[in-house]
Amino acid sequence: MLHDGRKLIVERSQTYGGYAEPTSTDRSVAKEEWVIPVPGSSRKVIWSSNFNRPPEGDSLILLQVDFLDGIPYIATSPAGCLSYNH
Repeated sequence: MLHDGRKLIVERSQTYGGYAEPTSTDRSVAKEEWVIPVPGSSRKVIWSSNFNRPPEGDSLILLQVDFLDGIPYIATSPAGCLSYNH
């Protein structure tokens, strides 16, 4: 939901890599991509993040997306301690 009450329908895809640790039962996310339509136009914004260790990867988690006059504003958070320190 945008700041003005409009709703967006986005597409999200994830690619999974190996297991985070030997005892892990779930595979970890290797790459994530969001396709976000720009309100009032046919354009789309594509946000992607790979979860490689820094500095090769960006390891950012998408928290919030909004648009003001067609300009995208994106808030993210580091995905773990190594990303935060980098």
